[in-house]
Amino acid sequence: MKCSDQCGSGKPSRRARFRRDRVTIKKQNTTTDKAGQPIASPLTIANGSGIRCSIVDVRGSEYQRREQIEAGVEYVVQMRYRNDIEPTYELLVTAGKHLNKTMDVVAVIYEPSVGKPRETHLFCKYKAS
Repeated sequence: MKCSDQCGSGKPSRRARFRRDRVTIKKQNTTTDKAGQPIASPLTIANGSGIRCSIVDVRGSEYQRREQIEAGVEYVVQMRYRNDIEPTYELLVTAGKHLNKTMDVVAVIYEPSVGKPRETHLFCKYKAS
């Protein structure tokens, strides 16, 4: 999305610069085989061309949000408001600086505003494959 259509500068708009990364959201779906043993398989929640987001690397520090300190969080993923994400889900980065990296969601925080929240912040840790 270029700003030239609106303001004539030819630079990418602020929104396009902010959300450079894309992720696919997955959750573990547990089924049973013929012997009754549980089998965990990933189930894609949101895919398509990926959800536009911004991934902030906060490794080596504590991330403070609303006077609470979350130790051990490596990434904060910021995206538009979604109410279908739980702390047990995982993210697969499909575009951007962290391409093909898998992250476990540790916590979900909704950025407050008047009415419904505007953004969802996901506190994530790197998942070694």
